[in-house]
Amino acid sequence: MLVSPFPGQGSRIEATAWGKQLSVTDPADPRLFAFIKAFQQGPQTPQPGETCSGGVNG
Repeated sequence: MLVSPFPGQGSRIEATAWGKQLSVTDPADPRLFAFIKAFQQGPQTPQPGETCSGGVNG
């Protein structure tokens, strides 16, 4: 799961988790907590429990 600002994105906050996305303008929006609860290591995750390491820069 990634929650990060990005220049030019459609909303102030975009939460993304393996093909799922939620746009909110307020970090206190209860939908953000529900999104994290539903999709953090959720059934859409290709390798549940694995770390996100070994990336390549460049």
